[in-house]
Amino acid sequence: MQNCFKKLMKEDNFDKIFGVFNFFHKCCGLEDSKTWRNFNHPYPSACCGFVNSEKNCTELEPSFQKEGCLLVYSRKLHNYINVLGSTCISSVILFVIAYIIYEEKIYTILKKPKTRNKEAANPI
Repeated sequence: MQNCFKKLMKEDNFDKIFGVFNFFHKCCGLEDSKTWRNFNHPYPSACCGFVNSEKNCTELEPSFQKEGCLLVYSRKLHNYINVLGSTCISSVILFVIAYIIYEEKIYTILKKPKTRNKEAANPI
């Protein structure tokens, strides 16, 4: 992962593109904010909550994000998977309940004794 990140850092728009992710997800770096220091790269302004700013970002800024983006992304993915799983389980439960109710109605309709019309059987 580090080698891939190192290659990406050489791209012209890397700071802007990764900065957008940092800003919207309120994170900084891969594992943590030290990622930038490990590559001798200044912190993007987005790590401090600045958008498209030339202002230098430092760890002393009150809005500095220390949490890494991989952790933030994995947490969000975990939440989405939980929601999806809960939705699937709820759907199956509702389907089973609907099926049981449907089968019960069919059973009572078929089990109902047929009553003959007495007037039709005995004409006057």
